[in-house]
Amino acid sequence: MKIPLAVEEFYGGIRALKSCMIHARHVGGFIKFIIDTGSPHTIIGTADASRLKIPITSLAQPDLEKPIAGLNNTKLNLKIMKDTKLSFADDSGKMNVVEFPVYVNCDVIPDIRGQKTQGVPSVLGVDFLLKNSLKLIFDPNKKIAFLEKD
Repeated sequence: MKIPLAVEEFYGGIRALKSCMIHARHVGGFIKFIIDTGSPHTIIGTADASRLKIPITSLAQPDLEKPIAGLNNTKLNLKIMKDTKLSFADDSGKMNVVEFPVYVNCDVIPDIRGQKTQGVPSVLGVDFLLKNSLKLIFDPNKKIAFLEKD
């Protein structure tokens, strides 16, 4: 099975992206995720959390041995959204549904001179690849990317 990915300029660089439908309690919509092999966890970014009106005050604190950090060891304000389903199409058009908990970045999107910034992007992390036994094939020069299951 192959899962095609888009390759495009996104958040300041060429990225492999996958749009997924997300379903959770009181939440539904599409998210464009960056495939991020540097992130151990799947995280819904600040802009998507705000756009989807995720009720962050009702989410649980993650049960972690140590806090999850971003680039340069930046502390992330995360909560966990359990019983989350992600739906995505493979190369045959078949819809696949994966259920697993995802983290939600609960930081406020900063304003710069009264304008909202992009916030932090949503990422499909290594947990998603492991859960689905997928590997990433990415050629940014040819703008080809896909996830493949052996």
